[in-house]
Amino acid sequence: MLKRTKIEWTDGTWNVWSGCREVSLGCDYCYAKTLAERFGAPAYPNGFKLTWRWHKLDEPLGLKENSRVFVNSMTDFFLSDQEFNQRIGTMDAARDRLLDVMRRSPQVQFQILTKRPAVAVAYCASRTLPRNVWLGVSLDTAKTSEYRLRLLRDIDVATRFVSAEPLLSALPSLNLAGIHWLIAGGESGGHLRQCPERALVIRDEVSKSWVPRPDRIDWVRSLRDQCADAGVPFFFKQWGGPRPKDGGNVLDGKQWLEYPETPVSEGQLSLL
Repeated sequence: MLKRTKIEWTDGTWNVWSGCREVSLGCDYCYAKTLAERFGAPAYPNGFKLTWRWHKLDEPLGLKENSRVFVNSMTDFFLSDQEFNQRIGTMDAARDRLLDVMRRSPQVQFQILTKRPAVAVAYCASRTLPRNVWLGVSLDTAKTSEYRLRLLRDIDVATRFVSAEPLLSALPSLNLAGIHWLIAGGESGGHLRQCPERALVIRDEVSKSWVPRPDRIDWVRSLRDQCADAGVPFFFKQWGGPRPKDGGNVLDGKQWLEYPETPVSEGQLSLL
């Protein structure tokens, strides 16, 4: 059975493998690693080592129309073979098997998010992605944002999106050409008490609640305004805090929970 999730922008998660490697600052306090290593047994008996779960391969088949499924939330769909000393071609063969299920599930919208767009470009150069695949890149700081966006634009896919979470710096001048959706959110986790510089929130000593940091509200406003200028739907997930909901998700008196239009898949086209 597909795993239901508390991730606000999707309906469920599909993890045919788990385990990953850190590649940027946004990985430092990875929620997936925390789940696998601290809270995961028996679901994750190997911790965050690469673990195959082929019994889950067919989980999306038969899901209802326009279900949104986050693919490999406990890893990166575009892991390279070298990261886990796999045989050359092992990860591509695994990706091929998942893509076959996606093609056979045209009623489902599959959301793939990566911090490894160079691997994605190489993989997609010789393959056609189904129209019901949404491909996104994670942005955490301005340092890697334009590089990842440029590579994402090089891939032929019906829906491209950005996840600016955890947002660790201002992203003042994103090129959103060819991007169809942007998600933003602040980091959450108990480590923020020791690492407050990573947070979008601060503890209000009068109310004892977590509130947006005045000097970082404009980080999120800027993303919202850039999306508005580019005609890109904007989804603000959370301000974050020691617990994900501590800071809420209201920006300028409003919740911003926009989605892109659902593309028509090949299977649906055949019925028109």
